[in-house]
Amino acid sequence: MHRNNAPRAVVKQSAEGDNLVQRGIIEQRDKYLKILMKNKKVLGFLTGDEHNFNWLVINKETNIYPKSWDKEDIRTLPTFRPLYQVNNGAADAPYYAQKEAPWSPQLQGFSTQNAVVFFHIHGKSIKMEVLNPDTLETILP
Repeated sequence: MHRNNAPRAVVKQSAEGDNLVQRGIIEQRDKYLKILMKNKKVLGFLTGDEHNFNWLVINKETNIYPKSWDKEDIRTLPTFRPLYQVNNGAADAPYYAQKEAPWSPQLQGFSTQNAVVFFHIHGKSIKMEVLNPDTLETILP
């Protein structure tokens, strides 16, 4: 589904059939990112859908739209600011190998090892540490 806006979210099942959101999946993602960007305290968000560990910076250079995109591009909004997506779905599930994606140049710290993520927060400073819980090997210092 590389940047395919056709899928629609189902928000409730009814006896008459599916009730689909009118926004496509890319538009729905952008709505979510805009909500996160409203609060300057939000630096990033956690996901776990992909069965691996990785993190991604979403900034103006991150390729998040198909070439034929003719709708709003959130990267051009005055409120746009970089966010970090930290994905950790690497908790003993069958792993997914890294696939080439349009945003691959910004993808960091990819690992298929089991992983546990620690956030060390000291005042305004935050550091992420990623360890393999089986071996205690450092995946990301």
